[in-house]
Order: sequence, then C-alpha cells, then structure tokens
Amino acid sequence: MWSYTTNLDGAESKITGNNPNADVTSVKRIDAHTLEIVNKKGGKVTTTQRNVAAADGKTRTTTTTGTDGKGQKVNNVGVFEKQ
Repeated sequence: MWSYTTNLDGAESKITGNNPNADVTSVKRIDAHTLEIVNKKGGKVTTTQRNVAAADGKTRTTTTTGTDGKGQKVNNVGVFEKQ
C-alpha cells in the first residue's frame, strides 16, 4: 500500500509506502477534465498517466505509458464508467 498528497500544480510529491514503480509523483491539471501524472524512481521518469473525464461525467479514460519498476514496458488504457 502507498499514498501521496498533491496540489495538482505539477510539483513533485513524495510517495509513502511500498510503490515498486515510483518514489515521487507529480500531478498537473491540464484542463477542467484532464490530469497528467508523472511518476519517477531514483530521479528517472518511469510512467506517465493521463486521466480524462468525459464532459458529461459518465466515463473516465486512463492511459498509462512508460516502464515499470521491473523494466517492463507499460502501455495501458482503462475506461471507467459511472454506474
């Protein structure tokens, strides 16, 4: 389990707990519906994630790219629907 606290301003925040892929993260609000999250381990970018909420609030698409803590490529897309 791991966590962090951020202000959505792009400043790096330390991750507490056990995250094998990152020790710091930065979250930046791109626009009213989009957040960009950049994760780093040892000062090197590991993954970048973009979260986009639909204007109607019914879906959110999360796209993650980069390399995980084991050196494996990451290219995931998740779509979440409000029930």
